[in-house]
Amino acid sequence: MATDIDVLQLLKSYAQKNRTYDIGYRNFAITLSKQFRAADQTIPLYRDLVLNPDVVLVPRLMKLAQKREVALILAGNEIDTIRLPESCINPLIAEYARIEEFPEVPFPDEEMLKLSIPPEWILSIGIDDEFKRVLDAEDTNNIPICRISFPEGIKSMIIPVETIKNKLLEFAILKIRHYLRKGANKDYIQQRLLGAFPTKDMLVRDSMTGILIKPYDLISEIQNAKSDFTFPFVAYLNNSIRKDIMNKGEQTPDDVAVLQATYILDLFTNYHKSKAQRSFDRDNAFKTLEQLLGKAPYAYTIEDICDFRDSQGRPLLGKYTREELEDWLKEKTRAKDENHLPQILILTIKGQQLFIKLEFFLPYIVNLINNIRPGVRSKIIQEWQSIMYQFEKIPAMLSDEDFNKYLSYKIDEINPALSQALASGFAPLVYQEIYGSRGEKNNLYPLFGNLKQAPLNVLLHLDRQHLLTDVKILLPIWYTIPLLSWFYKLIKKISKRKPQKEQTKRQEQPVARPENNRALEFSQIAGKLEKDIVPQNYTIDQYLMLLIDKWNTLINPEAKRNLVEDINSLVRDYLRKTLRSMKPSSLTLERVDSMANNLLRVPALMQIKNHGALREYIKTYFLKLLKR
Repeated sequence: MATDIDVLQLLKSYAQKNRTYDIGYRNFAITLSKQFRAADQTIPLYRDLVLNPDVVLVPRLMKLAQKREVALILAGNEIDTIRLPESCINPLIAEYARIEEFPEVPFPDEEMLKLSIPPEWILSIGIDDEFKRVLDAEDTNNIPICRISFPEGIKSMIIPVETIKNKLLEFAILKIRHYLRKGANKDYIQQRLLGAFPTKDMLVRDSMTGILIKPYDLISEIQNAKSDFTFPFVAYLNNSIRKDIMNKGEQTPDDVAVLQATYILDLFTNYHKSKAQRSFDRDNAFKTLEQLLGKAPYAYTIEDICDFRDSQGRPLLGKYTREELEDWLKEKTRAKDENHLPQILILTIKGQQLFIKLEFFLPYIVNLINNIRPGVRSKIIQEWQSIMYQFEKIPAMLSDEDFNKYLSYKIDEINPALSQALASGFAPLVYQEIYGSRGEKNNLYPLFGNLKQAPLNVLLHLDRQHLLTDVKILLPIWYTIPLLSWFYKLIKKISKRKPQKEQTKRQEQPVARPENNRALEFSQIAGKLEKDIVPQNYTIDQYLMLLIDKWNTLINPEAKRNLVEDINSLVRDYLRKTLRSMKPSSLTLERVDSMANNLLRVPALMQIKNHGALREYIKTYFLKLLKR
């Protein structure tokens, strides 16, 4: 294992022991050389620290200096002194602690504290947008100190960067309060403000008194934008104080500190006002987004949602960020408790997510049904006419059960979105949540009421017998007259018979059917994946039984068997639909895991507690089905 040393930690220990943050390099190197003589000298690093510490320390100190964790003072080409940030930060922190106790103490600068601060440790900013970027920034690249410059020739001040975010607004308001307490300043400024707000006498007086008695309440009002009056009041207050001090002529250090405080207070006020406006605009944009989700076609991809625009045609994305949008969608698609569905439902169609508001899920399905019903009916009549023209029949013509299976294939082929929406199982739950709790019954009750989804022939309002009647009308008349139809059927059979021809003997290589080739590919890949999913010493069936005991906690044996069969049936149906558009080469562990996760979103499966075991069971059962 590689061995290294933490030079920064060694520097801090040395500084604490010697009570100094300006460390002479040579003394530090000698100390480490002595310290590491007791270390294992067979390790090159420790041996170099003893014999030639510069080889070890100099490159590490240079890296620390690049990261602004130390400053190096050179004498010629050699390091003379190592300076830790605490050498400058600690005096500043102590000075601001003194200001907190005695507001009349001026804001410090380097000259006042007699500090020699390395340039790389200072971030110089003005009272402008650059300052606001510091307030928004999560870090300042290890720059510990900020120098703030002011307009009107007012001298600059220095402050620890962290203090800007945490305490500077408080210091500014305490300076303003200190100014108002002196002499007749409060009465004079108040009179000017009463002239600026002639209809808001009580608000002006209460606000002025509040600064003197409860200054921290003003901080809360500024940060939280609690009152529309706060922002204009602070702006006029700062402007009036500046005019008063500027008119005096020569300014004392106390006056300079108050001027600095007014500009700082102005900046924080504008910053939080802008932040409040952005928050207001963002909230309104999300309200508009929610309204747009309720418009046809009701189902939208994330890219559709990113392109939403307000009534003036302006993009909503920009009033909120993509990250904020994704967080909003995550919140809306998460159920608040086990007894309620999320406000927005997700359907996954061919790997793409569709977002649908809960209250518009049923209109979405009904709309799709109404759109595809004429096409499905026309396609069925056309296919059945062709079949019956040959005096043949298919199972879908003979029973409603086979007819519904036939419809399932047709819907999946014509409109996968409707197929997935119906297969999700959301519809009866949505109906129950919106109407069921009130005991309300409407025209959707026969389709989705009582926590059941009607068969496809009922949903599409397609009656098998009526379709057969419509097909027969299109056939020639002799197809509907039993005797004639029997006669023509007999003729067709005879015409199909042809004399046997002698066939030349030849050997042909058997050609595998494409379906068989495809099934074989799936089976071979599933066999390989089985080794990664099924533990050693288990067969696939043994592992399935083990997993069933984990996720199926029902006590009644018959109920337990029924639940397993229901899950298996759901998996088989899902796999059958998925394989239609899936290439064998795309079957990977990640794809199997993704398929299992998609299936787990079915509401019926969400009620099973041990999702981990159920996910493994579904993945394993996928492989078992594919291996057959």
